[in-house]
Amino acid sequence: MRGYNPINTYIVISLLSLLFVLPRTAFEKGEKNTLPEPEEHAIATVFQPLLEAKKSPPAPDVKVPAILEKIAKCESRGQHYDANGEVVIGKNPNDIGKYQINQIVWGETAEKLQYDIFTEDGNEQMALQLYRAEGTAPWSASKWCWNKESGK
Repeated sequence: MRGYNPINTYIVISLLSLLFVLPRTAFEKGEKNTLPEPEEHAIATVFQPLLEAKKSPPAPDVKVPAILEKIAKCESRGQHYDANGEVVIGKNPNDIGKYQINQIVWGETAEKLQYDIFTEDGNEQMALQLYRAEGTAPWSASKWCWNKESGK
């Protein structure tokens, strides 16, 4: 091969491997250089957009976007509690509340953000965070319903 230099390849691979070896840590005054727990690091990496969105909390009087209200209407008839005063649980027993937040998929993230998805407010706040970070994608399974509700 013309122009191929194995030393350049070795250098590039070595530099790239350093990205995986060197820890990503932030230094602040008085903070120790410690590595996060493995699961915390994984959550922070995978759900970084949600965790970043939490840094700028919504104003207390933020109105829920119309599309989220339509999604809630399709997911739970817009109700967080059933006729017995119990939190609405979906066909999938891991789907919780008005916005049917799946506790297997989003439970740890909600906990990190300090949202209790079993409360009406916590469920709504988590839905808002999901919507800000991912749009309507987390509710794609019910799109047939809320897309019709949107008149599209």
